[in-house]
Amino acid sequence: MAFAGSPAALRQHPLPPPPLASCGRPPRQRAGAFPRPLHRRTAAATVRCSVPSSPSASPPPPPPPPPRPPLSPSAAEAKVVGVWDNLTRGDLDRAVAAGTLRLALVGMSNCGKSHRSSQLVTAARSARVVVSGHQAGAAGRVSAIGGGSGDGVAKGVFPAAPAAAPFTRFCVDDAIEVELGRELSAAGLAGIEGLATWMGTPADDHFWAAQDQYLALEEGITATAIRSLTAGGGGGGPGLGGKPAAAAAAAAANVVLDTTGSVVYLSAATRLALTTTCFVVHLVASDDMLAEMTEGYFATPKPVVWGPREGGVWDGVREGEAGGVAALRRCYPALLAQRRQRYGALAHVAVPAEVARDPAVGVDAFWAAIREQLPNDGVDGRGGVVFGRFGG
Repeated sequence: MAFAGSPAALRQHPLPPPPLASCGRPPRQRAGAFPRPLHRRTAAATVRCSVPSSPSASPPPPPPPPPRPPLSPSAAEAKVVGVWDNLTRGDLDRAVAAGTLRLALVGMSNCGKSHRSSQLVTAARSARVVVSGHQAGAAGRVSAIGGGSGDGVAKGVFPAAPAAAPFTRFCVDDAIEVELGRELSAAGLAGIEGLATWMGTPADDHFWAAQDQYLALEEGITATAIRSLTAGGGGGGPGLGGKPAAAAAAAAANVVLDTTGSVVYLSAATRLALTTTCFVVHLVASDDMLAEMTEGYFATPKPVVWGPREGGVWDGVREGEAGGVAALRRCYPALLAQRRQRYGALAHVAVPAEVARDPAVGVDAFWAAIREQLPNDGVDGRGGVVFGRFGG
């Protein structure tokens, strides 16, 4: 008699073979069992599959919860962010009439920013104008035709900014000059020429430290000015349609921000705040103007910010260049071209600097040149004007 488990008993009643694990289809698992991962040895062309683990094995960690959907912006944020990107001519008129327009002029030095921003503060804006042959980025002629009745919606005829809605002006250059005045005086320097001497050029050893100090001042002054605009019902907040906030209703006034030529080298946060708080107009310098500015820079030096030291347009004095002047002449046109591109990326609309600087173009005609870049109410599109943002 064969005992259970003896070789003879096993020969008479062999145990069934264990099930073969298939790597294409894992073996059936017992309830509560958790499989071990499969291991492949591709080099040996063999596969070793796992066997079920014991029910006491620790379960895998639960999957992470799905991410929360982004929170919707508040109503106040929705009114501010991007409000100037969809401006129409009617929106502009209503903002001016309500005293809630926040206008910023950007562009090269000597392109008319200070001249036109001062005009908006002091000049009466009551004439109606005709704009003919004007396109963004190209010179156009603008002429006033006097007053008149009507709503000014006929083709090419636009109402000027109403004189009853005053502008206030903030000039960043002036504020920087005040801040640096004591330091310049201590060094026996004054005015724009003194500031040019204090800053120097990239060929000077002290230039980069002076530029950093200047940009830090400009950053603080510009950011503070922008924050003050939003505090007073600006940034398109109370509406391009009209009534300012109750706290600001008694002193509602449009604001024009006269920026520096180096505004494009401020932080990305300040540049973004500028474009969301203000309606930004670029006074575009033509190629001929850039050539004129290059010669003017060497004839009468001015303080100029050259942007970042690493990766900027200034690459130092090359072998064979006779001193720093030759290197400056080589790099300065590239600096102007870079600035012009960056101003355009900040702006909502563009007006040729020839128009802004032309003494024959009055403030009403200049205003009409800005207004013409916007679509009429109910029109989808901006008449071919290209919009962008520089966020680098």
